[in-house]
Amino acid sequence: MRERVSGGPAGSDGRRDGVATGTALAALRSADAAAREGALRWLGEHAPAALTADHAGLLRDPAPTVRARAAVVFRSSPDPALVDGARLALRDLLLGGDVEARRAGLRAAAALANPTLLPRLLPFLGDPDPETRRLTLLALAAPPPGLLPAHWLAAPAEAALADPDAGVREAARAGRGRARRSRRRGARGGAGAAGRGAAGRGRRLRMPSPPPRSRGDPSPNVGRGVEAGRRPRRIPRRLLVCPPPPDMGFWPAGGGGTGVGSEARRFGRGPGAMR
Repeated sequence: MRERVSGGPAGSDGRRDGVATGTALAALRSADAAAREGALRWLGEHAPAALTADHAGLLRDPAPTVRARAAVVFRSSPDPALVDGARLALRDLLLGGDVEARRAGLRAAAALANPTLLPRLLPFLGDPDPETRRLTLLALAAPPPGLLPAHWLAAPAEAALADPDAGVREAARAGRGRARRSRRRGARGGAGAAGRGAAGRGRRLRMPSPPPRSRGDPSPNVGRGVEAGRRPRRIPRRLLVCPPPPDMGFWPAGGGGTGVGSEARRFGRGPGAMR
């Protein structure tokens, strides 16, 4: 039998993975919430295909930490129903009124690092709970740099530097540093365009060269298309870096009043608007 470098049989790794997956699936039925949450985390990282619609009940688990982990794991599911369920679960965690559930929802938002969630989290910066404010700042800093303008994080971070809680101020300092690094990175990226006389106005993009056959095409329409493709196009800078639509990625698509509609508008007036 062929042996691996590790010295085990060729199929031993697959068998061990299967046993680990079975053990994690069994742990989802544990009475211990920490065991259920840990099993979900492991399955999401190592065996996401093992989670199916049969496990949708985890989105309604009594423990907010389990619901939050399920909202993160099922967010990348190929099943649209599970994806919508994950969005609803995250919304309920954030707006349910329970402090522990709200904290778990903010941790889930930070794990998702979805920039389209940021407008929905901003009202929590004024929450009376210091841990909620701290977790909100951490969630705002979670998306990779460059996906949103630096001021989306810089402005809340600067305001939170005067917070009476030390943990919130520490998170604000970290967020301000991240915003500054993002701003410097963006400035370096636009330096080349500015040096060529495009400062602040946009970047020139040239279409790829057309194939040789199209250059000699007898049709006048093809000829005009070739010439248009050769000319540089200027794209306004506001289109190169712009905030995404605030409702996408958070509210489920579809009916029931959970899409971009009345509930989404009510949420914008504060965390307690939908309680």
